[in-house]
Amino acid sequence: MNRNDELEEIPVYMFLGFLESGKTTFAKETLIDRGFTEGEPTLLLVCEEGIEEYDVEDLKKRNIFTEYIDETNLNT
Repeated sequence: MNRNDELEEIPVYMFLGFLESGKTTFAKETLIDRGFTEGEPTLLLVCEEGIEEYDVEDLKKRNIFTEYIDETNLNT
């Protein structure tokens, strides 16, 4: 990369909390708020599965793509 290239900033947000504390619900409500993503393509990395699930197809319609990360993904 030469000095004339501009760096593009990419915002990263983490939703952290105790088990069954409402992280998934909070994340879903935040992501579907058009003011949050402004319609830009968004990648949702899910590191744990809880009781509440994401509607992957509905999120995809909103330009939000979901990838589940687990130990099997990390070992390949």
